[in-house]
Amino acid sequence: MTISANNTPLKSNIKKILSIAIAATLLTGCGSNASDNRFAKEPTQTTQSVSYKALRMDKDLMEIDTTKTKASLLELSQKYGESFNIYLLRGIEVAVADREGKIDYDTTAQILNKGIFANKGYVEIYKDIDSVFANGLDKESEEISQGMTRFKQFFPEANVPSQFISMFSAFGPGLAIGDKDEIFVSLEYYLGSNYKNYAHVSGIYDYITPNLRRERIACDVMQNWISNQLPENINGKQRLLEAIVYQGMLLYITEACMPNTPPSDIIGFTKEQWEWCEDNEADMWKFIKNSGVSKNKKFLYDTDHLTISKFTTPAPTTQFFPVPGSPGRAANWLGWKIVASYMSKNKEAKLPELVKMATQNDCQTLLEKSGYNPR
Repeated sequence: MTISANNTPLKSNIKKILSIAIAATLLTGCGSNASDNRFAKEPTQTTQSVSYKALRMDKDLMEIDTTKTKASLLELSQKYGESFNIYLLRGIEVAVADREGKIDYDTTAQILNKGIFANKGYVEIYKDIDSVFANGLDKESEEISQGMTRFKQFFPEANVPSQFISMFSAFGPGLAIGDKDEIFVSLEYYLGSNYKNYAHVSGIYDYITPNLRRERIACDVMQNWISNQLPENINGKQRLLEAIVYQGMLLYITEACMPNTPPSDIIGFTKEQWEWCEDNEADMWKFIKNSGVSKNKKFLYDTDHLTISKFTTPAPTTQFFPVPGSPGRAANWLGWKIVASYMSKNKEAKLPELVKMATQNDCQTLLEKSGYNPR
């Protein structure tokens, strides 16, 4: 059994998690819409409604009686099942197990007592978690419940999480999915944009911290889950076009599932970043369509992984664009606009059809049928 983050083994990699789940729910009050998303306007159906109440694994672990750590760990293993054991093994990496994965709770208890429980830094961070989330996660639970209900409405055959569990991973994985479809969220990544300890954590850069707030939890969970449930490009053909259409598809579907979340918050842009994209949309599109590393290799059809990542992954700015001031991942914003244009012009198209086109090497057809050509 494994816990995975976006179908990869659970590991300390906040940058990978954030590259897929980079969204927010309270960055700005930007009123502009990415699209006339007709699915966002559909009323929520309750025939397949789901409901979550957060389970506080973080609180249960960090507040155990350290005079009887082993017994407390065994109790938590009973409460959370095998997922708790995997969390100890791969989340905070404190457990010792044999070849069959059976945990040695005596040794694990000693490691915890001498490690995380005795580390003043981790104890301080957990106290900050306890302060920020003193009133629980009811609001986030409700937002996730509503989003997953709508996801099930649009994709009836898809799975939804079995549980919503919060954890403290000591700055390990930010979001992870268990083998029984539990979704885990590390609360230390949601302590506020100005949280003092983020400056001391490797991999958390200044351009990431504006999105590290509790208001992001529901949107991050939705994008992570949607990405996990929907297929990637099954034929392995990956040009910049496929990459931005895929990201645009994720954003469009997230918008449909979270109709009350401003589009700027879906993608995790500030008001200024959103407005920059609107003001420079035509120039961005013209550039990636007509320019490239060579005359015969335009950026839109470039297959180089590094080049694609510079357009689509979190960064202070999107490299290559000649106009200064672009936010990181601005090309994903273009992908969203392409997808929105296609869905607007093809009124009969449903979301499963969009997924099929975006993941089965049909992005060129999607682009052509979208009529996307900003001026």
